[in-house]
Amino acid sequence: MADLKVQFGEALPKERWQLAKDDMERLTPMLGQLLLKINGDGMGKQDVEDFTNDMLLAVTALNYVIEFATDKCRFIQL
Repeated sequence: MADLKVQFGEALPKERWQLAKDDMERLTPMLGQLLLKINGDGMGKQDVEDFTNDMLLAVTALNYVIEFATDKCRFIQL
């Protein structure tokens, strides 16, 4: 019996993943400064640190996709 491969979503080219990573890297400091300015709960510095660390994880994941997994990651628009 042959293996059946089912795929959902759209494969994106490596360049599109790279653009997303570049945008994330560029916008992270600006959004961090906005969080610091808003300081809604009085913990602006902690919010910036948490946000920046989360974005670092996301950029790291995008780097992995760009280098090793563009053919395995698929995008599903909601």
